[in-house]
Amino acid sequence: IYYSFYLPNDPQFIQQWYHNNIKSELAWDLAKGSANVKIAIIDDAILLNHEDLKNKIWVNTSEIPNNNIDDDNNGYIDDYKGYDVGNSDGNPNPPNNRNLNHFNHGSHVAGIAAGETNNNKGISSIGFNTSIIPIKASKDNSNGSSI
Repeated sequence: IYYSFYLPNDPQFIQQWYHNNIKSELAWDLAKGSANVKIAIIDDAILLNHEDLKNKIWVNTSEIPNNNIDDDNNGYIDDYKGYDVGNSDGNPNPPNNRNLNHFNHGSHVAGIAAGETNNNKGISSIGFNTSIIPIKASKDNSNGSSI
């Protein structure tokens, strides 16, 4: 018996061993995630301009970016595209002055969970119609370890 199943066109898909282990291809025939689902990734940092992440970042439309005001009154200032709890600011990106090898785990996890899929670039995510809420949980002066 032969079964057909959905296969994304991302070049690194074949190298992602976990898809075979969890049978992602079979699950994608049933559902590919929902735009209503937001996945908070709490980790060392998330590169907001990464090619497989930039179009998947949740945007807090109740917040005005970079005005130093908590516009939505949720207790976090400028949390427009996530938040950095390690440095108490609205920038979940890796620090500019650090080696990205120390701040790459969050981007890796975000890509697996909800990165852009079927875009002929990079990897395929598990829930590829979902969005990412980036939460950076490390200080910029750390080695990338969570606080």
